[in-house]
Amino acid sequence: MGDFVDVDMIVFPIHHPGHWLVGIVRCKTKRFEIYNSLQASNDARDFKIIENHLKLAWSLTKPSSPPLEMDLGWVHTFMPCPQQEDTEACGVFV
Repeated sequence: MGDFVDVDMIVFPIHHPGHWLVGIVRCKTKRFEIYNSLQASNDARDFKIIENHLKLAWSLTKPSSPPLEMDLGWVHTFMPCPQQEDTEACGVFV
């Protein structure tokens, strides 16, 4: 069985007070992508949230392995996506 970092894509719902967005990790191409239906609220800290979740999952599933290194070569991108026209549709969007 391979490691979870061997899959093509991992999808993370991300919650901020009053708003949901989607984070996608493309492991094979080393990309973090954020899809936010309220682009005005894009925050680079969301990439750190995704990275921390991956590192935690790695440490729980591979406790005897070296820590997951994600410092070099990873691209962080806010991806264009449809924008909600109200303040309540983010949950449906996610």
